[in-house]
Amino acid sequence: MDAMKRALQSSQPEIMNTDQGVQFTSAAFIGLLEDKNIRISMDGRGRAFDNIFIERLWRTVKYDEVYIHQYTTVSDARRHLERYFVLTEQAPLTEAPDRIAAELRLRLEKAVQKRISSDEIGCYLSGGLDSSVMAALARPHVKRLWTVAAGVAGAPDLAYAREVADFIKSDHTEVIVTFEDMLRVLPDVIWHLESFDALLVRSSIMQYFASQQIRQYSTEAFSGEGGDKLFAGYAYLKDLPRERLDAELIDITNRFHNTALQRVDRCLTAYGLRAHVCFLDMDAVELAIQIPIDLKLRGGVEKWILREAVSDILPERVLRRTKAKFWEGAGVQDLLANHAEPAISDSDFARERTLPNGWVLGGKEELMYYRIYREQLGPFANLDWMGRTPVS
Repeated sequence: MDAMKRALQSSQPEIMNTDQGVQFTSAAFIGLLEDKNIRISMDGRGRAFDNIFIERLWRTVKYDEVYIHQYTTVSDARRHLERYFVLTEQAPLTEAPDRIAAELRLRLEKAVQKRISSDEIGCYLSGGLDSSVMAALARPHVKRLWTVAAGVAGAPDLAYAREVADFIKSDHTEVIVTFEDMLRVLPDVIWHLESFDALLVRSSIMQYFASQQIRQYSTEAFSGEGGDKLFAGYAYLKDLPRERLDAELIDITNRFHNTALQRVDRCLTAYGLRAHVCFLDMDAVELAIQIPIDLKLRGGVEKWILREAVSDILPERVLRRTKAKFWEGAGVQDLLANHAEPAISDSDFARERTLPNGWVLGGKEELMYYRIYREQLGPFANLDWMGRTPVS
């Protein structure tokens, strides 16, 4: 069963035929399906708790099956439903920090290398630590690495990304986005996201533009998503009691499939791109949750152990860059919120801010997004499937 669980997270998809019809799965998983007790479905009834409202293209003949990333087994004439991988707190590692850093580096290198299927590939590059790590680790294994940064003119991300690209010698493109560009794509972004979460929409705009550019070069792209969750990259974590930090990191990792990961997934698939989120490779995650919290937050420095693991492959200024929110580094900041403020009256906001399911919108910016969402997708009853970004 352990072999099956690992096969489920393989990154190489294949089209396969089984007695259940045509399915998408991983090459490593094909042989395991000879076990007739295991059944996989793409019909979405067990869809990893994601908020997928769009009409699905694939249906299966069998009725009692589950979505991929869950599996069923039949034993003792009873059926069991399980997740294939569950994050739980683990006993912390006791090895020296340099050995832990070396093992982390090795696992990240393997996570990147095994996902490279072409000698030319794309990578989102914000100039932050996490995306820079992915770009630097991928570069030695390809002939051309296409890196793309998107932001408003003069945004901090653009300068940092340019520095990383020069350092690793990638083929780099900057996408300069105007406020008018943001307003123009906003309905498309919300339609693809199937969300009106204010922070999710705001942070997705630049990724949407970057995805459009990357698609000109490649059908695959590396993303640095996941590093902040696993290695304590958020400022608010420094204020939590140390005894709560491990549980908090596992909690935010378990919950971001329908917020930040949804941004990556939907912005890439909008342009037919396949995402490689290597920080969430199973082997990397298993190690990360065992790393002591004082190696993730040390001396006021977030993600300390990750910085140590990659200290030789990044420019010093980028290596020591502090965490910037996705939209702040790209220059979006409060542009959209400031646009919504005069466009929506106080009385309209007071009347519309409470949704039918009881949710209370956080501000006029979120109401602006909700109006577009409602117009684009209709009044869905099950809004509880939509993720909402915690504000911290």
